[in-house]
Amino acid sequence: MKLAFSTNAFKKYTLQDSIRKISTIGYEGVELLADIPHAYPPMFGKEQIGLAINTLSEYKIQVSNLNAFTLYAITDVDCPSWIENDKSLRELRIQHTINCIELAQKIGSRNISTEPGGPIEPGVTDTVGLRKLFIDGLNKAAAIAEKKNIKILIDLTEPNLLLENSSDFLDFMENIDSDYVKLNFDIGHFYCVKEDPAKLVYRLVDYIELPFSRHCC
Repeated sequence: MKLAFSTNAFKKYTLQDSIRKISTIGYEGVELLADIPHAYPPMFGKEQIGLAINTLSEYKIQVSNLNAFTLYAITDVDCPSWIENDKSLRELRIQHTINCIELAQKIGSRNISTEPGGPIEPGVTDTVGLRKLFIDGLNKAAAIAEKKNIKILIDLTEPNLLLENSSDFLDFMENIDSDYVKLNFDIGHFYCVKEDPAKLVYRLVDYIELPFSRHCC
């Protein structure tokens, strides 16, 4: 088993310095943050990609994943999300995901991770419409992912988002018509929502593409 660590925990450092430090600690893989201050696609051009690839090669460290979850470059951790009321905001999330898919192909990552829909606005109890927004947007991105041979991993990170637990995820996946949408198996999250990760491995094995514990502080 090879272990990886995320540059998300190294926001005070450049991407190159983050890769160096993670390698020096002893990790063989690195998850790249596809957001400021590291690898936000609109600000991460050919020169920056080349520098990152050279650093990865120099330190003999592989890219385990591209973190396309947070969007501090636009707003914050979750937003704009897949389920925004404003269509233009939803389109920002879709386009960001597509941009990250294209970056993943260029930089050597086999997958990207994304947020699980939300947060849900206070007072909203009927989530059927929200799920449809998420499904429609994700299917658009998945069509590009299939062409680029890049997996999109849904990261179930915390309660109070659209997909909170394993049951939510499995119900949701019944409406996803793509083998390129999988799961980032976040062990810490499942523990927080009182699900036993050891048992869930067997339940979710067909979807697990990237097993994760907490990767940042």
